[in-house]
Amino acid sequence: LLQKNALLDASALPAAQVLRMATIEGAKVLGLEKEIGSIEVGKSADLVLIDLQKPHLMPIIADEEENPVLWNLVFSARASDVDTVIIDGECIVEKRKAVKVSEEDVLTFVMQKTKDLLDRRKKVKGKAVAMIGK
Repeated sequence: LLQKNALLDASALPAAQVLRMATIEGAKVLGLEKEIGSIEVGKSADLVLIDLQKPHLMPIIADEEENPVLWNLVFSARASDVDTVIIDGECIVEKRKAVKVSEEDVLTFVMQKTKDLLDRRKKVKGKAVAMIGK
């Protein structure tokens, strides 16, 4: 969207090009295009299923000339629209719920680690800290 804004051109950087940059071109930059970046036999693949029935992903009706689904996914979809995640053929999230870990356990762990971090911060807060290179 920044390209569209900077160039004042709504057609700049089309959705298909953005998707390609995020997938196969990203894999090429990493030197991994033979392993990832596209859905092909022999490559690792992560797939997501998106719930399109959201106001910010509308319209989803295509005609002979235009299919808005790709544009909506690239420019409007949010993480909260993900329904299912499959990594290397294994379902990790289904119906927006983690299936391999207890979300409650993860949240409890995160809260405890955050509390520990804040407790440690209190011990050094307000103390002078030596700066590297000064």
